[in-house]
Amino acid sequence: NIKKSAKQILKNFWNDFVSRYKLDIITAFFLLVLVAATASVYPYLIQLVFDGLLDDKNNNWLILPMVIALVAVIRGIAMFFQIKQVSKMNGSKKKSFLILLSVISLLTAKDVMAQTKSFNQATDLLLLNYDCKTDVDDIHTMAAFATLSANSKYKSINYHAVAGAYGVQEGLYVPPYSLLPLIFDTHWTDAHNNLEFSVREVFTLIEPILKNEGAVWIAEAGQSDFTAELVKTVKNQMPTLNTSTSIHVVQHSDWNESVTSAEKLDYVKKYTDYIKIPDGNGLNNGTPGFKNSNFKGVQERLSNPKLKRIWKEAIAISNKYNGKEGRYTNEAIANGGLDFSDLAEVCWILGIQDINDIDDFFNRVLQ
Repeated sequence: NIKKSAKQILKNFWNDFVSRYKLDIITAFFLLVLVAATASVYPYLIQLVFDGLLDDKNNNWLILPMVIALVAVIRGIAMFFQIKQVSKMNGSKKKSFLILLSVISLLTAKDVMAQTKSFNQATDLLLLNYDCKTDVDDIHTMAAFATLSANSKYKSINYHAVAGAYGVQEGLYVPPYSLLPLIFDTHWTDAHNNLEFSVREVFTLIEPILKNEGAVWIAEAGQSDFTAELVKTVKNQMPTLNTSTSIHVVQHSDWNESVTSAEKLDYVKKYTDYIKIPDGNGLNNGTPGFKNSNFKGVQERLSNPKLKRIWKEAIAISNKYNGKEGRYTNEAIANGGLDFSDLAEVCWILGIQDINDIDDFFNRVLQ
């Protein structure tokens, strides 16, 4: 039968090839792993360079170009000896090795694809976590998301918003309750007033997504404390699920990380696909720069009556609470400009991180 035939094939393959050329196979695969490892470390090293450039107090990034060069040399040497190792084999031996290599490559390709997976509007859910404490930039970010999601390319996105997803920072909350239903209708949760209920409610939304092999993408516009509680619930209720490949967390802000509970931040980094991207407050760093104190006249750029109403309300809320009663003063917004820097995470998730700035954003999404 089929099972016996498969076992016999494997047995013959082992006796005729693997057992006879163990050393050659181990050497070739060691070199293969070394080539793959040095290739995969490039994005991490480049991210460290970006982070160092954004942090005036961090000079460690100065040595990273030399480290990148060293990694490139190691990779080149490994590739040379890998090719040399394979070329030593005779015809039948080489053919068998290449077959084995192809089989293993196909088996590992699924894991690699999972690690580099992109957002799928048909199967995935976008979770928008806003801290709203104490900076008012989240209010502008909500309005900017409404503008983005009004574009026909993104109307089918399955999304849900969480307000009050903050960490351990001090200061007063910025209540967004007059804006939330305008943008999200009923697709939002109030973690500020009831954290435990909110975690359960969001879990009921993402559970069917995860059961159907979809993914959850979290745009962490605030801190990761809420996300940690959500992931704990997922792991308790779905113990066989690999959350590191099915839950993706995108964070752009060093400050957000600094006011996340250290224990909870470590937990999220350990049990999710945690992705740190360059800060959305700056320009020309690999993500959009969505903070500009000189950008005026947003209403003049809009023709959609609903978007006009949303931005009017967002600006009113921001002006009402910006810097008031000890809240953080957002200078860009105080000067009449815009700050929706947290939307850089959504742009990264949707693959439109090549947007340059606020003006470019409106030009592209309002087409």
